[in-house]
Amino acid sequence: MLLCAQATNRYYLLKVFMKQISEYFFTVLDDQGVKILLSLGLILLFIISASVNLPLAFDGTVPYDFPNYFFGGKRFIEGRPIYDYLESEVFQALGWHNVVYPADPPFTVIILSPLALLSYTQAWIVWALISTILFLVSIFLVAREFSVKSSTLLLTLAVALTAKPFRFLLFTNHFETLVLFLSVLGWIFLRRKYERLGLFMWVLAASLKLFPLLWIVGSVRLVGLRKVVEALLAFLLIFFVSGYFVGIENLKTFLFEIIPRSQLWYGVIANYSLISFGYAFQSKLLAWSLELIFALWVVCDLYAQKRPKIDFQWCLITIESLLLSPLCWWRYLILVFPCILILLFSKESKSASSLKGIVAVLALLIWGWPEIINTSNHLSTVVLSFVPMGVLCCLYLFTRKLALQRTLISVNERDFL
Repeated sequence: MLLCAQATNRYYLLKVFMKQISEYFFTVLDDQGVKILLSLGLILLFIISASVNLPLAFDGTVPYDFPNYFFGGKRFIEGRPIYDYLESEVFQALGWHNVVYPADPPFTVIILSPLALLSYTQAWIVWALISTILFLVSIFLVAREFSVKSSTLLLTLAVALTAKPFRFLLFTNHFETLVLFLSVLGWIFLRRKYERLGLFMWVLAASLKLFPLLWIVGSVRLVGLRKVVEALLAFLLIFFVSGYFVGIENLKTFLFEIIPRSQLWYGVIANYSLISFGYAFQSKLLAWSLELIFALWVVCDLYAQKRPKIDFQWCLITIESLLLSPLCWWRYLILVFPCILILLFSKESKSASSLKGIVAVLALLIWGWPEIINTSNHLSTVVLSFVPMGVLCCLYLFTRKLALQRTLISVNERDFL
């Protein structure tokens, strides 16, 4: 009993401390001048970082994944097999050796193939600009839904622009900003009761990157089973029609070679999924146990709760999809930026200042945590490098807490009436 009382007292003191710190922090940030100065400083930091790092990337001398899109699209336009290794083509065009291969669904290959009509450097710059615009527009649209002040909006955009996941995405020139944009559009349409249109945005996202299929399945309590089934059928239609256009052999290669090949990345330190976490400890049992337990938890939680608010449900299914997907790279974490904004700006969180303070700390961890932390000890390397996965788990728990509070309030109001 004494130990329980001491633990309760310490938890209460910690909660009070976090509340006081967060109130002071947000009071300081509420000053318009402070917000503008911070925004300008962060934008300057982004410009310096971009001027130093981006020239090393767009000339093709850094072996990252943009060649997969460029040469994969080139093969599609020329009617050649898409999913073979690109080593010889990359060496002939760019002058460096790297074993890369297209690994994205046929729909992605088709959508990005126009880039192959440009030179490699031109294509790189064009997509980097498009990606930056999509990212900033996505963050702007989320913030606008909560009617934030102009100075707060500017600071939000500056913080997002300088966050490590986006800077890493821009340096490697991946296309997940398009997935983010479609995710945000789907959420906005669902908020405005355009349910089929919202789900269709998520169908397009799933056609680009398969794991957003979990967004569609996870929205069953929001839109009903019939609309979810319609959305899944629309996904299958887009998937197989795009497979027909790239060629049946390419489609078979993607299904039976490329997807199974993703196992090569299980246990890689920069892959923050639950499966990868278990494999990093060299334990398949741990990996699949974590995956199965969390999947069962998600299913039970999904069907046990009342109709959730779309804001929180969107956050939950986004985080769930990242944890359950076998691949969750550092750049994928841009997809949780809207979740952080919802936790900070929604009316449900305004009364929970201690929670907002914790969310702000978690956001800072995502903002600047290194992709990989190498130490002399494998255990500490894994634990420190997988901190972003821990952040995802914490954000999930806090979002679920707010969602449950909101559901209980709604039930009590209905009972009272």
